[in-house]
Amino acid sequence: MSHNKVTLNQNYFFDIESKVLTNLVGDVISLGENEKRVLSAFVSNENTVISKKQLIESVWNARGVQVDEASVTQAISSLRRSLSDSIKTPKFIKTEPRVGYKFIGKVEPVVNLEDQMIRQPLSKRQETKEIKSNITGHENIYSRRENDVYDSTLLCYSILVLIVVVLTSLIVFNYNDSQWVLLYL
Repeated sequence: MSHNKVTLNQNYFFDIESKVLTNLVGDVISLGENEKRVLSAFVSNENTVISKKQLIESVWNARGVQVDEASVTQAISSLRRSLSDSIKTPKFIKTEPRVGYKFIGKVEPVVNLEDQMIRQPLSKRQETKEIKSNITGHENIYSRRENDVYDSTLLCYSILVLIVVVLTSLIVFNYNDSQWVLLYL
């Protein structure tokens, strides 16, 4: 099964097909066409050193555009800014001096909830999340567990026991006037 959407260091989502980068909240992070193609090349070749020449061929020459290494450097710099990455302490793009670049970020496929539920045994499906829109259009996430049925039953029994204890106490304390207490019920 091919995955079109991946997470990058669990900080960003990247849709390989549409080349759209978003943060975890869903805000789109603006990337130029070159940066999108460079990121796509990195994601497809995770933990592999890619030379500047290879990037030029796959990102620019494939579209019939001739550039020099300065364009690669500029695209990498812009992509680092967009990912809040740094040269000194890289989390995504590591420079391999005189060789090229390596994408060191963790790339994980995004599995949609339906696929995950199908592959997950029934006993492990303890919690599901529902997203419902309220009147203002905002989404609220409600969590529903299988144990909620037992929790509500336990709550009903607890309330019933409390009522019995209160009634018994009223009868005992008002032994002489117990007829009046029973009339209130």
